[in-house]
Amino acid sequence: MSIEIFIPNILTKAEVYAFKALEKGVANERQQQIIFLALQRSICDVQGIAFEPNNPQMTAFNEGKRAVAITITKAVQFDWDAYEAKTESLPKRKPAITNPNNN
Repeated sequence: MSIEIFIPNILTKAEVYAFKALEKGVANERQQQIIFLALQRSICDVQGIAFEPNNPQMTAFNEGKRAVAITITKAVQFDWDAYEAKTESLPKRKPAITNPNNN
């Protein structure tokens, strides 16, 4: 496995501070937009080419990054209300993370 897989993408100062604000739960609207674009473009490279000639591990890694970005985009575009209306009778799954203040 090559070492470049583990080299992080370079983020701008604004992107780093936006992620810090998000982690603290205080990211403003602009910072949230910065984070979304950074995930799509810089970190996940959704518009990039995944294929790396003679390096199947890097190709797989790049496809994994793109899958994360595509999943985030699908979540943003997902119509939850329409989904719930179609699946009212199905058992509900528990959320992975719960809000401790919202028992």
